[in-house]
Formats: sequence, structure tokens, C-alpha cells
Amino acid sequence: MDTVEKTSARTIALDYGERRIGVAVSDELGITAQAQPTITVKDVSDAVKRVGEFIGNYSGVTIVLGLPLGVNGEQGPAAEKVKQFGEKLKSYFPDIISVEYFDERFTSKQAERTLREMNIKPSRNKEKVDALSAVFILQGYLALQEAKKAVFYLSNSIE
Repeated sequence: MDTVEKTSARTIALDYGERRIGVAVSDELGITAQAQPTITVKDVSDAVKRVGEFIGNYSGVTIVLGLPLGVNGEQGPAAEKVKQFGEKLKSYFPDIISVEYFDERFTSKQAERTLREMNIKPSRNKEKVDALSAVFILQGYLALQEAKKAVFYLSNSIE
């Protein structure tokens, strides 16, 4: 019987969409974010299956789902779909340590701007837009975690 060796725990960001899911994975130290191939899906059950296949390569996973908030910060129907997707992932896959949500406002615009700076047309490269959006979501999440550690450290070191 062949066994697949799983790599160490990682943080994985998903830019969830009904047709495509952008994916980014942290390094082992949780410092950098690397883009992964965008996952193309048919429906929600296909999305759960395909993401499950991807996260199965890791021994412990924190999932960070980009949460599409309105400009005013309110959650709409798209945010509710993302949360439902997150709940499905948690219930189906025991290797998920937690599912977190991170404000993804403007990450697609940032990804499109980055591609244009590289002379790549975003309209013809939606998979790259989704992957870069996932990278920006993960970078923001990782930076926030480091800031929380710094604040905790500073709060506990001041006499």
C-alpha cells in the first residue's frame, strides 16, 4: 500500500469563486505566501472535493478564506456563500485546524494592477488574478498575525 507523506502544517488562503478558486500557501514558518495553480470548479460540491484534494497534502491546515465585504464593511450574499463554503470545508476535512475569514476588499483590483504593471492583460488571465488575489489575502493575514504577536509581546514586556 502506497502512503503519501504529508508536509508540515501550513496556512492556505482561498479566493473562493463559483467558477474558480485562487490558492496561496504559506511557507513552513508562516512568513511568505506562494501562489498555487487556480482551481477551476463546476459547483460547490466540486469545489469542496477539489480543495480537499489540495489540502490533503498537508498534515495540519489553517484555511483563510477571503471575505468579500462591501465598501462600507458590510457582509452581503457573496460573503454568506463564502462562510457556507468554509463551514462545509470544516465539516468534511478533519486536518483543517481552523477556518478564518479575512477582508478581501480590493485584492482583485490590486492583482489586476500588478498584472498590468507586468504587461499582462487581467481580462485574459483570470486564473492569475485569482491566484494573486489569494496571495494578497494570505500576505495580509500573515502580517496581521505577526502584528498581534508583537502587540502581545509589547503588552507583556512593559512594566
